[in-house]
Amino acid sequence: MKVISPYATEKTFALIDSENSLQFIVERDARKEEIVEELEKLLDARIDKVTVKIGKKGKIATVKLASEYSASDIATRIGVM
Repeated sequence: MKVISPYATEKTFALIDSENSLQFIVERDARKEEIVEELEKLLDARIDKVTVKIGKKGKIATVKLASEYSASDIATRIGVM
């Protein structure tokens, strides 16, 4: 598995509301295509865009969900909120 865990900070909560996005810590060798494929299966949602950055906690992927899915609902379901 390339996705390690959800990533929750104040910025993450702002992204959930403002951009319908969630953040996850992923393996350093994870490619965007692998992240999308794995998260679409895990979350049962379509992902429109993925951006990645290297942070203090490792590689962090920000995923923007398709408009028909609610990041808030998914965050609640996976225990982030």
